[in-house]
Amino acid sequence: MTDEAIEDGVSTTAPPAGEPEGAPAGAESLTAVHDAINRVAGQARAAADAANAQAADLYDRIVEVSKEAASKVGPFVEEQTYVSIGLAAMAGLVLGVLLGSRGPRVVVIRDRD
Repeated sequence: MTDEAIEDGVSTTAPPAGEPEGAPAGAESLTAVHDAINRVAGQARAAADAANAQAADLYDRIVEVSKEAASKVGPFVEEQTYVSIGLAAMAGLVLGVLLGSRGPRVVVIRDRD
């Protein structure tokens, strides 16, 4: 038998150097794991904060560009309402055909003989 006494699954020998008195065996390695987890969590927080700031900048830029486009298109729409409606309908039709197609479609045209 070893020179340490074990009672009820708890070692009664002195803890290794660096571990506080009464700490369970392996507490030093648990502390190292805890520190590593905290370090990685800090890095994840920093990355999330950077992504959040980048998304906020992108949102602000999109709002700015959208307002600029609306100010340029607004007078045209007011002057030529029906042309604007026709252009919007054609754009919707083209997008609907392009996005609604389910794979390539082949149309074969034969001469009537």
